[in-house]
Order: sequence, then structure tokens, then C-alpha cells
Amino acid sequence: MNVRVYQPVDPKLKGIVQSYYVLSQEEDEETSYLTFPKPFGILTITKDASFKHGENSISIIKQKGSPVVSDLVLAYKGPLVVRYSGGTRELTIYFKPLGIYSFIQNKSFYPPNKSRFVPYEDYIDCMNAFFDFEDEKLAIRFIENYLVSKLIDFSHPFLFDFLEELSNDLNVSIADFCERKGVDHKTLIRHSKKYLRRTPTEFRKVLRFNCVLKDYLDYDIEQSVTNLKSFIHFFDQAHMIKDFKALTGLTPKQFFEKLNSPNQELNWILSNVR
Repeated sequence: MNVRVYQPVDPKLKGIVQSYYVLSQEEDEETSYLTFPKPFGILTITKDASFKHGENSISIIKQKGSPVVSDLVLAYKGPLVVRYSGGTRELTIYFKPLGIYSFIQNKSFYPPNKSRFVPYEDYIDCMNAFFDFEDEKLAIRFIENYLVSKLIDFSHPFLFDFLEELSNDLNVSIADFCERKGVDHKTLIRHSKKYLRRTPTEFRKVLRFNCVLKDYLDYDIEQSVTNLKSFIHFFDQAHMIKDFKALTGLTPKQFFEKLNSPNQELNWILSNVR
């Protein structure tokens, strides 16, 4: 398996798209990995393959002649096994929280958690064209130009403010936020579940987990996992362990010992799960 990660270049997309990656593997390869909850909307586009969702798994199987499949996942709660069988090439776009809604022109359409995502009449033709490029950087630029052409203004009366406050303080009081914004707590929960596919508390847990991964991997010197709470403001070590077990099935120590992602952006555990 080979994975290349790209950052958005167009200024109009930098606040909306986190990153892109292109994954490929040879015809005789079979690869599996564990991935873990992320705060992003994850749009995966592949061709010549079947795409099957299980309860806690996704399987991508080589199927020559199959049309483009565009698969959107907005949230998952725990470890997810992703299996690839046979030759594969796919594009994945990580959208920042709420970012996907900047590309949905039909305001009444809010995609389900797992969806064949085809938002425009020319979308499939564009994705087919992506796979015809020999130069991968030009292919990514082509996708960026397409996304920019579909950009719409998406706003929300309070969720963007909630995300901004979380980015500044992961332990911000949800009750205090509601009081400041004049939003009923139940209304915040309802809108969070609709647009972020998680309650505010669940979203914060996932965001905290992903922030601790970034801090751990960016840190320059060897560090004790038990000190990670100092970077992300876990209340205590027990709180950190509880969150890690809920999201990964592993303790922090076990998780970081197993982490062997092909790219720091992805935070996968490659395995031979079958």
C-alpha cells in the first residue's frame, strides 16, 4: 500500500478542507488497517471496486469495470477496520467540521452517516476524470478547481462559534456556551447531532483524542504517555485512559506502541486483520 497526502492549496478551501490523500496498492496485495474516530467528514472516491459497509468495518474489493463509487462517512464511534483486496486507487478528502455543507447546493439535503454521495449532475464525470490523470498533483489541482466551482456560503447561527470555542479551550463549559449564545441545551444537541453526527460531548471527546495524537506525534523528544494530559487538558490520567479505550479499544500506552501509520496525518494501525 502506498499513501500520498496533500494539503489544500487554494485559499478558498483551506478553511474547509483538512487534506486529501491518494491510496494505491498492487493487484496481488491485501491490506487491512484500523482507523479511529476523527472530527472530519470523510469522502472516499474509488473506481473498479465494490464498497461494502459492515457494522464496524469497510471492505473495498477489486471489481474491474465497476463505476465510480463516492462514499461519505460523517462519524463513527470506535475502531473501524478497513480492508482492501486487489489493485486499488482511491481519493479521500477530509473535510473540516461542517465543511462538507459548503458543497451541498440543495439546502434540504443533509447526507446520512453512510451515503453514496452524488451531490451534482456532473460529479461522477469529474471523479472519473480524476482517475484519468497520470500526474497526481495535477489531478488534485483538478479536484480543487472543481470544489471551488461548487462552493456555496454555508452558515449556522451557533455551531461555528461552538467549534471555535472548542478549538481555544477543549474543556469549555457547554452550559456556559449555551447561556452566552442564548441557545437551549437541547437545541445545541439536536443541531450538533444533525450536522456533526455527534452530541457536543461526543464531538469534544473525538476532537480531544485527535489533538492529543497531533501533539504526541509533533513533540520533539521522547515522552511518557502518562504526561499527555498536560497537552490537551485531560482532567486526569484516568480520564485519558477512559477516552482512549472508548475510541480505540486500547489504553494510550497500547495505542502508541501499535501505531504504525504510513503517514502521520492518518493515524492508522496497519494490521493483517482478515
